[in-house]
Amino acid sequence: MKVEFRQRTPVEYANILWRRKWLLLLPTIAVFFAVGIVVWRLPDVYQSSTLLIVRPPVIYSNVVPKLSNEDLSIRINNIGQKVVSRSTLEPMINRYDLYRSERARGEPMDLLVERMRTRDIGIQINNSRNDVTNGFNIFFKAPRADVAQQVTSELAGMYITEEVSSSGNIAEMNKKLIDEQAELAKQALEEIDNQRLAYKGVHTSSLPDQAGALLSRLTNLYDQQKSYMEQISRTKDQRALWETQLGDIKDQLEQDVLEVKETFADPKTTPQWADLSRRQTELETNLEQMYANGLRPKNPDVVTVKQLLAKIKIEKDALVEEQQSKVAEKEKRLERRVNSDSRIKNFQYNLDYQKNELERQEKALAETRAQISELEGRINNVPETQVGLERLDREFGMRKQSYDQLLD
Repeated sequence: MKVEFRQRTPVEYANILWRRKWLLLLPTIAVFFAVGIVVWRLPDVYQSSTLLIVRPPVIYSNVVPKLSNEDLSIRINNIGQKVVSRSTLEPMINRYDLYRSERARGEPMDLLVERMRTRDIGIQINNSRNDVTNGFNIFFKAPRADVAQQVTSELAGMYITEEVSSSGNIAEMNKKLIDEQAELAKQALEEIDNQRLAYKGVHTSSLPDQAGALLSRLTNLYDQQKSYMEQISRTKDQRALWETQLGDIKDQLEQDVLEVKETFADPKTTPQWADLSRRQTELETNLEQMYANGLRPKNPDVVTVKQLLAKIKIEKDALVEEQQSKVAEKEKRLERRVNSDSRIKNFQYNLDYQKNELERQEKALAETRAQISELEGRINNVPETQVGLERLDREFGMRKQSYDQLLD
């Protein structure tokens, strides 16, 4: 069997609701009436709150860290253990006549203290205001507004008292810590300063503030080196010229000596030498014939011939010696002339002077080059020295800043 349901219209739905209106209205009215009675019978509860600001220490955060929310919570909990203890809350319950009905029913004081601590007293860190970085709200709930305000005020006073006491202890600890850090910072500052002085002492020759003077001095040495090289070149040229001129003069004098020797004839070419040679030949021939004829060396004729030969030899030697003596005498006169020649003396004096001057200039040039090499090494070491000094200066500046902050 198939049953079909037709679609109802909105009017039909409205008629259905109207016929059953009391089934809907009466329960609703009953619920609202019951809620109103319950709300009317609830006791009045007033909540008073106050904001306590924990002022951050006027100390640099690198000395004493900034108080965070976690640190603030720990401090509040530590103080709260004293403020909300039974020895504190029980006198307040009696003084302000709190929980009168509960006490009348005979509820234990421990339960009332626990209720006051956990339900009616509240502490909350404040994060709602930008100008309050470290603060917390204390609130208390009570049936009367004046009681809530008085209890909240007394609790705030207790927190303030404990905070002041705790802050005093912390301040004393911070002062001791700051004094210790200041002493350590002073020692570190003195150590860095001593390192700077020692570093400057070791690198005195290559300090950055001397770079300008070193460059100026190096430029002067380059100019001086160039001047010495030019002087040496001129001295060598002048010396070479004078040596050439002196050589020409000496060559001329040697040529004069040769000409003098040529002016004296060789004694072997003179008629006298030829006559003596002819007579010597005849006597030697006669002497050989005498020996051939059987005459002995002691024979008077042989002895006479030998004496004549010896005399001829003596005369020849005398001719040679006379010629050599004349040549030697002429050479001596020429040598005296050479030694007394003012031109040679002048050139020789100038050459000796130029030799000494050249040695002096070359020595000065070598010293200048050594100074240039030393200065170049010092200038090349300036950047490295500057880096080391800047590192020490930066460290000294940071140490000095930390030390000044501790003193402030």
